[in-house]
Amino acid sequence: STRLRRPHLKHEAHVLQLLRGHPAIPHAVAYGHLEHFEYLALELLGPSLNDAVPQQGMEVKMVARIALQLLSALEFVHSRGLVHRDIKPSNVLLTLDQPPILRLVDFGIARPFRTGIPARREPTLERLNIAGTLDWASLNAHLGYDSSPRDDLESLAYTLLFLLRGGLPWQRYNSRGCTRFGAMKQIREKKMKWPGPRLGEGKPRDFGDLLDYARALAFEDKPDYERLSRGFERLA
Repeated sequence: STRLRRPHLKHEAHVLQLLRGHPAIPHAVAYGHLEHFEYLALELLGPSLNDAVPQQGMEVKMVARIALQLLSALEFVHSRGLVHRDIKPSNVLLTLDQPPILRLVDFGIARPFRTGIPARREPTLERLNIAGTLDWASLNAHLGYDSSPRDDLESLAYTLLFLLRGGLPWQRYNSRGCTRFGAMKQIREKKMKWPGPRLGEGKPRDFGDLLDYARALAFEDKPDYERLSRGFERLA
């Protein structure tokens, strides 16, 4: 039999405990582990945004409301010194309330971005692989750089533009027969060809501007969540 070497869900349970109190953080019901397995029970939730988006995309007003909730969630997470590192539509679930509230889930790879990091230190290339999911990862994450709030914000921009458009150009990339490193390189090159105005063409500029704003942030920069929210409030 195989023993449980590293209780991965224990980390997520600790993160949820640290973040409890914000409307976008799911309620953890119980955590435990035995010799061979561990469990983490959360409140019962509904479908994800990935399940809810129609093929032609969502209405601007709806996506703007989603943007406001997720900006509030990220500001809260970042204020606690953490980065989520895997923001994407399938990690945003709806509650069973009417109207539903968004819950940000899967904090399994969330990490501190301030602890032990000098305030002005430039991030270092630490690995060939990336944390998170290729389609939603920031350009800097593709290079293996340490994550900071700018990376969550860039992933949020991809998420919102996906909801508006019903898809992203690089999601059609066929990585069959390609190494993960090769896929990382190809998808990153495709992302670089799609700045905010091009990716958000035909939509209110706030969505494309969010992408360009996130990409322009330095590693240690604190995003201006209030300014970003004001733009989406006008659309909601």
